[in-house]
Amino acid sequence: WKNGPWIRPASLWLDAPPVGRGLRFVSSCLAPAGRRSDRVLSTVFTGRYHFGPERPFLSAPVGATIRLGAAEVRLLPGGLGHGAAQLHFQSDDGVLLYTVGCRLSGTALAAPARFDAADVWVLRVDAAPGDGPPWLDWLDALTETLRGGAVSSLRVAEPWLAVELAAGLSGRLDAAPGLDVTARRLVRWTRAEGPVPVGGGGPRIFLDAAAADAVVLAGDAGETSVPVPAAPTLRELRAAAKTIGAREVLLVGAAAAPWAAALAGAGLPARVLGESPRRLWWWRVHG
Repeated sequence: WKNGPWIRPASLWLDAPPVGRGLRFVSSCLAPAGRRSDRVLSTVFTGRYHFGPERPFLSAPVGATIRLGAAEVRLLPGGLGHGAAQLHFQSDDGVLLYTVGCRLSGTALAAPARFDAADVWVLRVDAAPGDGPPWLDWLDALTETLRGGAVSSLRVAEPWLAVELAAGLSGRLDAAPGLDVTARRLVRWTRAEGPVPVGGGGPRIFLDAAAADAVVLAGDAGETSVPVPAAPTLRELRAAAKTIGAREVLLVGAAAAPWAAALAGAGLPARVLGESPRRLWWWRVHG
């Protein structure tokens, strides 16, 4: 537990740093993965992003079933960004779904999160409730700001954000933005065969000094920092919970406590994960 939540029957860790035993599920290119690839489960893009195309890791097409002993595991679209996934775990003890609660409605390069039925929903939330609109709505608002022509460049810290902006703004602006494809921090993205939009004559996008989840807009009037949406909306989580039908929502992450209060106020049976694991059979006996 000090390394993150884990599913005891399969010794499967959820977005945990490298551990001495068991298998680790790595949900996206934004999750820490360490250097060991032989005990990792991820999508093909995420695994190649972290470890390169030649290193071994466990993967399967999205939605396909993987056998882990007596359990069945599937990777479902996560919405967070390109290559992000949820983990759907089913065994004789019950069904668990693990989701990173971030940009669930999808992005320019990622399909919206797809939810399947589960007894337990483990939800990781690192951004507090009310953290802005869905990604596509935010991108529309950013487009309106850029259409005035006063912004000459955009500066971001993360490769995924640079590529997402290049892809999302290309179809919205009259002149597609130009991406600094020579940036060294894009090496892992291109090595993993991630999509890189062809640049145009619009504002330039650079990988440079900026907050991890912010875009710095630069122009003649100076610089403005615009936060990037991270937290899901309460409406999104309520709709997801209805589809999943979980008996309980277990929260992990930096914003677990405020989200527990928000979900409880919305009538969802949510609580913050404690220090000791509770096996799925508990819900079958006591649920």
